[in-house]
Amino acid sequence: MKNKLDKNAKALIVSDVINTIVSLFGETFFVAYFLQISNENITKVSIYYIVLYLLLGLGNVLLGKIMKHKPQKRVIIYRCGIVTKSIYVLLIVLLKEKISKYFVIFTIFYGIAEALYWSTYDVMNIELVDNKNRKGYMTIKRILTYITGVIIPIILGVSIELTSFTSMSIYIFVLTLIQIIISLFIDTRKFNTKCVGEKYSLKNYNKSLNENQKSNLINMYKLSFIYGIMMDVIRVLVVIITIMTFKTSLNLGILTTVFSICTMISLYIFNKLYERKYEKNF
Repeated sequence: MKNKLDKNAKALIVSDVINTIVSLFGETFFVAYFLQISNENITKVSIYYIVLYLLLGLGNVLLGKIMKHKPQKRVIIYRCGIVTKSIYVLLIVLLKEKISKYFVIFTIFYGIAEALYWSTYDVMNIELVDNKNRKGYMTIKRILTYITGVIIPIILGVSIELTSFTSMSIYIFVLTLIQIIISLFIDTRKFNTKCVGEKYSLKNYNKSLNENQKSNLINMYKLSFIYGIMMDVIRVLVVIITIMTFKTSLNLGILTTVFSICTMISLYIFNKLYERKYEKNF
């Protein structure tokens, strides 16, 4: 009999899809809107991303220590991330054009929300979904994420052009409220508590690896660095260049969709090459 996903796995998938939509709106189209109302102030956009990623990095380190000692708090931290992002969208609805004046507050809210959400996300995927259902879970999640990444940018772009950015932000805010409700269905009792009190040392871990494993680990670090450039730096440049050139959210939506399709194709090709060349080395 085929295994079915339980309510935790289903809640995580739906929450992840909603988060993808909110992130597309809160990063890609928010930056476009911010450029428009700030007379294309690139300096503020740069500060926005610098502060965002600093908060994300520091937040992951601090929250990692909390989660290690209190595993049951992971779902609570995850929910706090969703709630904080909901407040972030609500501030967009309320402040409208005043966003440019208070952009630092928006950056802090979004940085905290991202840190709270992503610091718990991977652990929850591992511990809330059992090994029997993991393949089915990951397949469904990836398919829905890719479909969302392709379709939603155009929908958002067209909707913003026909209405306005602030009007669409109301619908996105409603989505965050739905995401909060869905997160309440995730069971807080399914986490591993044996890790409490255990000490981990990255230095000792590196010493335990043989030369081949160390080489593979370094390659993974390099790939992660390149992946970060591709997924973040270039994406931001696409937003900035598109808005400064075409001045419309519709063109931004189309190019974001094209970028998503190219990313999917690139990942597919990379996975095929990886399986042939590196899989046996791990």
